[in-house]
Amino acid sequence: MNRPSTVANPGAAADPTGRFSAGAIQPGTEYTDYCVGEQLVSGSDAMYEVMADGAGLRWRAAGPIAGWRFDQGEGHVPTSQSASRCRMDPQY
Repeated sequence: MNRPSTVANPGAAADPTGRFSAGAIQPGTEYTDYCVGEQLVSGSDAMYEVMADGAGLRWRAAGPIAGWRFDQGEGHVPTSQSASRCRMDPQY
């Protein structure tokens, strides 16, 4: 729409194909959490951007969440997961 907007459920929680255009940016959620060894890295601490690759569209981290301007009354929501998830499921 040629202007920034916020969606209720950040697109980083789903495949962007057919829902978002390349260049779309959304705040991350705990859906985008990942493990490095036994350390949990919070996906909600980053913004995600849609990019095109050989297989279609995908989300990639595009910068720290501090770069996102939330609508009034909204804000950064930290992950509710813990590093124990990384020890239980090392491929998470």
